[in-house]
Amino acid sequence: MRQDVQLAPADTRPRQQRDLDKWRQEFNHVRPHQALDGKTPAEVYESTEKAHKPLVTYESPEFRRVRVSSCGTFNLRGERHFLSEALAGHEVALEPVNPCQMRAWFYGLDLGLIEVEPVVDDAVYLSTKLQTEAA
Repeated sequence: MRQDVQLAPADTRPRQQRDLDKWRQEFNHVRPHQALDGKTPAEVYESTEKAHKPLVTYESPEFRRVRVSSCGTFNLRGERHFLSEALAGHEVALEPVNPCQMRAWFYGLDLGLIEVEPVVDDAVYLSTKLQTEAA
């Protein structure tokens, strides 16, 4: 790629994109590769079906819905937590993981864990939930 495209950049972005598209087409469909026994990547590529996680439903009682403010924060039990300005105005779901952490969800996308102050009610609830799941 360096020899073919980068050493002689085009004078405009559209022309550079055309050069890159042309290079990609040739690389994947025309040029044989020694590592592929003289075949092109397109000849040996096999599509695989990826396993998709089911979408998270926020209807279950353990989820808490919160709205993200214009500055990317949300309030939970009187505490302000930063999540992301990109989610401003959107609703996210919080799933209790343990008494000190909640997992943030945006539709089916796991946004990660958020550290929270434990509340006795949450601790009792999670303890009961974990015991039930273990049985």
